[in-house]
Amino acid sequence: MKLAKTNQKEIDSLDSRDSKDLKLKVFRLDVNGVHTWICAHTNIEALQIHESFTGMQLVEFEGADRLIEVTESEYPELKIIEVDKPRDANGKYPYTTFDTYMETATTADMICSSQL
Repeated sequence: MKLAKTNQKEIDSLDSRDSKDLKLKVFRLDVNGVHTWICAHTNIEALQIHESFTGMQLVEFEGADRLIEVTESEYPELKIIEVDKPRDANGKYPYTTFDTYMETATTADMICSSQL
């Protein structure tokens, strides 16, 4: 095994960094054709949030599964459709865009899923 060469100063700065100091982002987790969007500080935290909701552990993922960070430029186009609320006069469910959601997001959380 080869070790990366680094200095103690770099290690100390990384160790002192708290994930809560990082900006919240949106991650999309694709597993068996189901897309799940998660608000988290890091990709590791996104997987932890997913596990806390689903019970699915890291060893259960397969090679085709993937975790992708959603770019902020995509937020206005992505919608959280609120299927638990009544439809409007045109028969459409109310929705919130991801950019609106992220304006008020303060903690890591599961946002929504393509599976009901």
